[in-house]
Amino acid sequence: MLKKKLTTLLVAATTYITAAQSPPTTFELDLTDPVKPELPKRQLQVELSFDKNGFPHQYKMPLMVDVCLDGLCKLLRVTLYWDAIGNYSHLKYPEGFPLSKGDHDEFTPQDYYRLDDLLKNKYSILRTHPLSYFIGSKKKKSIEGVDAISAATPIAARAAVVHGAAYTSWALWRWANGKIVKSLIAKTDSLASADYIVHCLTSQKPYFIRYALNFVSTSKLSDPRLELAYFNVFKHSSTSDCETALEFLKASTISKETLVERLIQCYGENTGSFRLILNYVAEEAANDNRVWELLAARLKNTPNRVATTMALALLKKHAADNESVKGEIRLLTKSKNNIIALRASNFLN
Repeated sequence: MLKKKLTTLLVAATTYITAAQSPPTTFELDLTDPVKPELPKRQLQVELSFDKNGFPHQYKMPLMVDVCLDGLCKLLRVTLYWDAIGNYSHLKYPEGFPLSKGDHDEFTPQDYYRLDDLLKNKYSILRTHPLSYFIGSKKKKSIEGVDAISAATPIAARAAVVHGAAYTSWALWRWANGKIVKSLIAKTDSLASADYIVHCLTSQKPYFIRYALNFVSTSKLSDPRLELAYFNVFKHSSTSDCETALEFLKASTISKETLVERLIQCYGENTGSFRLILNYVAEEAANDNRVWELLAARLKNTPNRVATTMALALLKKHAADNESVKGEIRLLTKSKNNIIALRASNFLN
């Protein structure tokens, strides 16, 4: 039932959509070159495209920069792409201008895959360590090479860069994950409607869910659809996001009884919410047999053995003699998952 309501909610959130897709919009950002922060900021053009719903979809920014310290290298030419909330997505290079490394060797397909992976790692040591840590101090003169640094990369840093392209790896990571990210998020914030926030909350992408939670918290957005949309958080996001969602719902107009019931409907789908839901149920409805019956009934739709084991332990403590509960647990003894079947048998003995 909740899934059906969430689907209806998402459809309702997009009823304003027109047949024509919104054209891309461009704007300029003043950005500091992470390799040469002492130089004046550069004015770079960013394009934002929209999806078929009219929601912010993707940012892209053409970039042409030096990738060696002596200024004798070819310029690196790429276009960087981000999703609507500033997560690096991918890059492209113009035909005839591939990325290169070492003594002017072109990137292999594996190098591009490697670069893409490291640029997507928000917590890479490229974020915390200076360029000098990755390239050493020895220089090798070059008039064409993209990575004109020949000193050996420290062992601890090799996993964070493309081999032979430490300079390029570091520079592009800083461009893709640096101060521009806040600017892109701010742009999306300025365009975010209640429809878009509901859309993000009801997605299956934790980053978008977290963005929506933060937006509601800072903007004080109020919309009647938020209450139902917040239940999606318990199915797809982290424990900290689930805690934020629970605090919101506890302060909402939803009754405690309804909140408990809907949380049980979400139980078992996401490891980030298992313990949180059970703790809340035990705290708020310990003496309500109907609640324990709902939880027991939920378990036949909960294939996760960890979630089932945790719930059985709580049911054993609070409703071991409840006949309706025991009836639901008997069904679990026939589970194809041997561990779940064993746990259910132990509950009944």
